[in-house]
Amino acid sequence: MQKKLLNPRLGVAYALTGDQKTMLRLGYGVYINPPWTNIDGQFAIYQPFTRIVDIATPPSTANPWANWPGGNPHPYTPDKSSVFDPQITSLSYAPDYKETMMQQWNLNLQREIARDWLLAAGYVGTRGTHIPYLRDMNPAVYIPGQSTVANVNQRRPMCPHFSRFSLIESVVNSSYHSLQLSLDKRFARGLQRAHFLHLLENPDRPEQCDH
Repeated sequence: MQKKLLNPRLGVAYALTGDQKTMLRLGYGVYINPPWTNIDGQFAIYQPFTRIVDIATPPSTANPWANWPGGNPHPYTPDKSSVFDPQITSLSYAPDYKETMMQQWNLNLQREIARDWLLAAGYVGTRGTHIPYLRDMNPAVYIPGQSTVANVNQRRPMCPHFSRFSLIESVVNSSYHSLQLSLDKRFARGLQRAHFLHLLENPDRPEQCDH
C-alpha cells in the first residue's frame, strides 16, 4: 500500500431539532487521480511504439508525403530493428512530477418544510493541486525576418533530433466555490421532482502555474 495515495473521506450528519426535520450535513474527501488512467497511455502513441511525423507545410493534401524521404512511412510495424525518425515528437514526465489531487468539501442545511417536501441550502467547494500541464521543452526560436511556418522544426534547439518535446509538469492549481439551493418533492412509487439553483463564485479553472 502506498501511504501517500490514501484517499480519506469523512461525512457527518446531525439533527438540529428534536423532530428530526432539520439536518446539518457536512463532508470532506481527498481524491487522487493516478497518471495511468490517462497520461501514461499517451506514451503508447510515441516512438518506438507508434510513428508520429510532423509535416509543417505538406506539398498537398493529395500527397502530403511527396517530399518525405522514403515516401509514406505508414503502415508502421515496430520491431527490434526499428529506428527513430529525425524530428520526432516526444513526451516525458518532469523530475518532480506529483500525483493530481482533488479535495472536496460541503456543508448542507436541510429542512422538511412539509410532507414530502425538502428544502436544502449548501456550500460546495473543491481544491485541485498538482494538475498536469504540458510544456514544450523544445520551442522554436523566433528569428526576425526569417521565421515561417515551414521552418518551425528547423528553428527548434534540439533540431534535427526532436520536433515537439512535451514535458508533463504538475504545476497547475484550481479552485471552485458555490452556493447550491434545492427544493425536492417526493411523489408516490419512488418518483421525485426537484428544483435546483446553482450560484457560482468562480468556475473550476486553473488559478496559477507554479513555474
